[in-house]
Amino acid sequence: AGGVGARVAQPVRVAAAAAAGNPDLLSRFQTILRSQRFIPAGRILESLGSGQNTTGVNCFVLPCPKDSRAGILETLGQMTELMCKGGGVGINYSSLRPANAYVAGVNGRSSGSVSWMELFSFMTNLIIQGGSRRGAQMAMMSIWHPDIRQFIDLKRDNARATGCNMSVV
Repeated sequence: AGGVGARVAQPVRVAAAAAAGNPDLLSRFQTILRSQRFIPAGRILESLGSGQNTTGVNCFVLPCPKDSRAGILETLGQMTELMCKGGGVGINYSSLRPANAYVAGVNGRSSGSVSWMELFSFMTNLIIQGGSRRGAQMAMMSIWHPDIRQFIDLKRDNARATGCNMSVV
């Protein structure tokens, strides 16, 4: 929904929201935005003053998920909420136990950190932010993690984990 009208109205809308009722700031913000001496990030331009329940912050880093089903699902829920409001999310999966690790509470074995990361990637692909683009995620794993080779293999496979960028940290 671009066009000349949208380009003219956008600095006014963003400046009004950023000034939050301060007339001196409003005039200064409008001058700066119209002159394009400063161009805010995409989320700010998209969100401020739009009336939508979205975020003006581009990126969030969530704490490493707690190594339990409840902890993993809590982080998944946080990621989902942030993405639905337009924010990108970075998560380090190094806190999760490796594949085949013993899980005492259920007398079983773990599917591993990479399998959980694939679930987060799948969820990222389900989310359409603002009705126009899919979610954005940075998946990270520390070089010391026992699943690092699986993580790197996954990173090389263009058919899997398509909902995230991946980085070894």
